[in-house]
Amino acid sequence: MKTFTLNNGMSVVLVPSQDYSSCLSINVGHVNEPKTGIAALFEKTLLRQVTGIVPDFGGTMTAYTACGEDVEDMLQKLSQIFNATVVDEAFVEQAKTDIENSTLCEAQRIMRQMKLLYKHTAYSYGRVVEPDEYLRRIRSYTVEEVREFANTYYTGRNAVLVVSGRVGDLEQAKDAIKRYFGDIPAGQPQPKSAKDIYTGGFGRLDSPDAKVRLMFGFDAASLTIDDSPVANVLMVMFLRRLELAFANAGIKATVIVDISGYYGLRNIQAFIEAEDTDANQVTDVFIKVVNRLCQEVASDERLEKSKNRAMNGKLKWETEEERKKGEFNHKVLEVAWQMVGRGRMYDINDRIQSISSVDAHDVRELACRIFCEGVPTYVVATNSDDEVYSLEELQAKLMF
Repeated sequence: MKTFTLNNGMSVVLVPSQDYSSCLSINVGHVNEPKTGIAALFEKTLLRQVTGIVPDFGGTMTAYTACGEDVEDMLQKLSQIFNATVVDEAFVEQAKTDIENSTLCEAQRIMRQMKLLYKHTAYSYGRVVEPDEYLRRIRSYTVEEVREFANTYYTGRNAVLVVSGRVGDLEQAKDAIKRYFGDIPAGQPQPKSAKDIYTGGFGRLDSPDAKVRLMFGFDAASLTIDDSPVANVLMVMFLRRLELAFANAGIKATVIVDISGYYGLRNIQAFIEAEDTDANQVTDVFIKVVNRLCQEVASDERLEKSKNRAMNGKLKWETEEERKKGEFNHKVLEVAWQMVGRGRMYDINDRIQSISSVDAHDVRELACRIFCEGVPTYVVATNSDDEVYSLEELQAKLMF
C-alpha cells in the first residue's frame, strides 16, 4: 500500500488488488457530530442526488464506497459527493421524510428499540436520545445548518480516500485523483471522539412476541491493531461455542457476535434471539461459554478450526456474487477505518497471515482481558412477567 497527501490535506491510500473498489471516509458520525442527527440528515440529502455509491454511517465516521470497471469510473462516482450535492429546502425536506419513515418503521421496531437502549446503557456521552426527541431535532434543522455542517466536515483535511485496483492503473491514477479531489476546500481537521465513552449497565424492554432477545456487550477499547489477529480467532471461537452450547441445551437460538462500532475496535457485542425459553436460561448458557473461554485453553483441533475460519473470513473480501450485486471489496473500508480512527494503517495480507501464528494461550489471555475487566452491558427484551438476572447477579456468575 502507498499513501500520499493532496495539497488540500486529503489523505490518499492506494491498495493493490485485482478488484476495483474505493472508499471516501469523513471524520464524523453520530458520536462526534456537532448536533444530534445532522450527519445522517446531510447523508440522506446527499444520497437523494448521487448514484453508484453505498454509505456506511458509523459512530465516528461516515464512509462512501464505490466500485467500477476502472479507477476513473470509481473516482467519478465518489466526486459526486462534492460536485453534485445541492443543499436546498426541497432536498433537505425529502431527507427529513426519509429519516422519519425509517425511524417509525413498525417491522423493525423491537430491534431498533433494543439498539437504542443498548447505546443508552453502554455509553455515557449523552448524545443518544429517544426516537421522538431525535425526530424533533431532525425536523428543527434549517437548510443553513445542514449547509454549514457540510462545509465544516466535508473538506480535504477531514477526509481519507482509499482506492484499490491493479498496480499499473493505480500508478496512473494519481493525476485523476488530483483532478477529481484536488480542488475540494482544505478546511480544518475536526476533533475525533473520546475513547473513554463506555460504561456498561442493565436495560430491559417488554417483548412484543414470545421470543427472548438479549444483547451482551464488553468494552474493547483497549484492543490495538496488533491484537486484531487474536481477536479474529477469539470471535470465531466465541460464536461457534455459543451456537454449539445452545444446540446442546436444546434451545433454538439465532446468535450474532461482532466487534462493532467506533473504528471496528470498540465493543464486543453478542445478540441472541431464542424461542421456547426464558431470559435466564439463555443467559446461563452465555455465561458458561464466556467462563470457559476465560478458564480453559482451547484444544489444538478447536484452535485450528477457528484459525481457518478466521482466515477464510478475511480472505473472502468480495465474491463473484457480491460483484454482480454491486457490492465492494471491503478491504478499502477497513483501511479507511484505521486511517480515520487511528491515523495509520496495516497491511491486510500481513494481518491474515498473522492469524496462522495465533496461540491458544493468546486467545485465552485476550478473552480474560475483554470479559473479566470492567462492567458488561446487559440488555433484555422478554415477557414482562419473566424473572431476569440483575447486572450484579450476572457479574457474580461471570469471572469478575
